[in-house]
Amino acid sequence: HSIKRYDDIFLKNGGFEDSYYKRMREKTKFVLIECPKNGWDTCFCASMGTGSADEYAFGVKFLDGEVLVETKDSEFNTYFAGNEELEFKVTPVTENVRTVRIPEINDKETQIAVKSLEMWKEFDKRCLMCGSCTVSCSTCTCFTTYDMNYTSDSNAGERRRINASCHVDGYTDMAGNHSFRKAGGERMRFKVMHKIHDHKKRFKEHHMCVGCGRCDDKCPVFISFATTVNKLAAEVDKLNGGAK
Repeated sequence: HSIKRYDDIFLKNGGFEDSYYKRMREKTKFVLIECPKNGWDTCFCASMGTGSADEYAFGVKFLDGEVLVETKDSEFNTYFAGNEELEFKVTPVTENVRTVRIPEINDKETQIAVKSLEMWKEFDKRCLMCGSCTVSCSTCTCFTTYDMNYTSDSNAGERRRINASCHVDGYTDMAGNHSFRKAGGERMRFKVMHKIHDHKKRFKEHHMCVGCGRCDDKCPVFISFATTVNKLAAEVDKLNGGAK
């Protein structure tokens, strides 16, 4: 599901196809590892509709002393020949311990009102703006470029893409020494809205967040993305005329 979000950005972005991404994507096959019954304690994939998948070459489940394999791509059948009597299929996750409710932001007025909610100021003090959440995110696609010379006395080199983070200083720097979203709350708002509103508004099919919960795991000050989205949903209910 995360890769589908990458496809939106690099293959469906206004008809533009990123040739580097497309070449890698066409050569990639996916192995699915079965999750615990209810996922992990920070997961909310069921809330995001991403608890099951179909586009994988084979799926695996690890047990004590053995591995069960479900093959879906015939190219891999020869590697697992002789085990046809084992009828195994990866079990999807249909329910998590944690649930998340995505807010309904259906008009420009509500979107503008969300921007000035008091709840974002909490992160001015809490957020370290370290970028741990975005680096660990399975759907963050932002990058910058870096020119690297192969040797100190050579003009030969390459231009590389490296991760960029909306939580880290420099992300919004512009000519004339202008910069935007300097406070932690402003950066948190930008990330949250991009994950649960902006992406779907643009590409129509799905939200950017897939509910993996990695950002909650990695935050050094225990900021919870899931809790923030639920809190935002409650605030949007108020803006829309009443709690649900």
